[in-house]
Amino acid sequence: MLWFANVSDVPGLEALPEWMPCTDCDYLRLLPTMRERRKWLRKAKAEITRRRIQERLDEIAEAYDGEDALMVTVLVEAFPKDLERCKSLTPAQRRMWISRAEEAACGRNDNN
Repeated sequence: MLWFANVSDVPGLEALPEWMPCTDCDYLRLLPTMRERRKWLRKAKAEITRRRIQERLDEIAEAYDGEDALMVTVLVEAFPKDLERCKSLTPAQRRMWISRAEEAACGRNDNN
């Protein structure tokens, strides 16, 4: 198990989104067991994935709002390939996200 004396020593920390409540790992230190820490980190990772996918949907919706049909087409065609990088998604989740991308391409983006 690795312990870091300083948050700046944690590799990859600069890639974490600013919303993640992990200042100096204080939150993780408050969790009494490693099991609870792993559970929290899994939830945080799932939230990061969800937000990244939602950002892609927002890009599609913005292209639709900007009446850029070519950009909408390109983004919708690339979207399934973007989802392939998300190994934690189930096939049902992938279909749901692809369906949402198609809805965003038609101007029906509900941002959920």
